[in-house]
Amino acid sequence: MLKLTPDPQFKVSVNITVPGQDAPAKIVVTYKYMPRSQAEAWTRTLEGKSDADALADIVLGWEGVDAPYSRESLEQLLDAYPAAGLELLVAFRKNLLESRQKN
Repeated sequence: MLKLTPDPQFKVSVNITVPGQDAPAKIVVTYKYMPRSQAEAWTRTLEGKSDADALADIVLGWEGVDAPYSRESLEQLLDAYPAAGLELLVAFRKNLLESRQKN
């Protein structure tokens, strides 16, 4: 049954590019759910924010990383894996706003 009030968080499998490896690392990220109006307002606040600041607004936790989630470990991940910031943002946007229906 479709709930009119969605769960306050959702989990997504995210591929993180690891330089020098053919296959990405797969982690599971717990994101904060936002209704469309809130997501659009949040998007307007992104200009001038660092990846860490933007992601700290929406990432609540993760699995598959060798350290528990914290702001410090998020910054470490983003520094160690340069593509991770965009990959995490795209996964959030895709799972929140894009349809999964196939034609």
